[in-house]
Amino acid sequence: MKRMLIFLIICSCVIAINAQSKDYNPFYATAELSLGNYVGIDFNMNYILKEKFSFSLGYNTNFRRSQSKPSNYSPGLFQLLSLGLSSPYDFQESFQLGIGRIIKLNKSGTTRVNLIIGIAATRLKEAGNWAALKNRPIIDSNYSWNYVRSSTPSFIFNPKFEFPFSNSIGLTLSPKIVINDNSAYYGLGVGGMIGFLRS
Repeated sequence: MKRMLIFLIICSCVIAINAQSKDYNPFYATAELSLGNYVGIDFNMNYILKEKFSFSLGYNTNFRRSQSKPSNYSPGLFQLLSLGLSSPYDFQESFQLGIGRIIKLNKSGTTRVNLIIGIAATRLKEAGNWAALKNRPIIDSNYSWNYVRSSTPSFIFNPKFEFPFSNSIGLTLSPKIVINDNSAYYGLGVGGMIGFLRS
């Protein structure tokens, strides 16, 4: 999957750069820190056609503390000393494809909204299979558990506010919702954009 994504990104870059040289359609990358019911990062390659439509290809990864953890769960001394690194977490990873509609909020194009909807292949890794432990040493947690992995398609809604204050550098503010059969992500991304931002 990751090799296929890299291949698609390279192909998109070649096609978009070729179109850029002929039609001056913006082509750029974005990177964002996302905060919501998960914490994560989001990377996207973006192409704007005729200042009206956008196409994006990207990768997103998020994590949060386990939502299935028993209410009486105790981490044990080892997990406390590891600063939480060995604690149970839920992870969500998505390879995403989106299309959008560009709406300029001023004549110069330095403020615009990119209304993106899309689909994603999402992989989940969640703590599960909890089993209470009796007569455990104080160094161990009072439950055993392991990670349960699954895959599912997802729907994305991502109205992105973009501020390309120069032709090559800008900022983004990005509310985002990712919905699938197993879980949902909602949050706000803040980040930067670099590339050919405006024609």
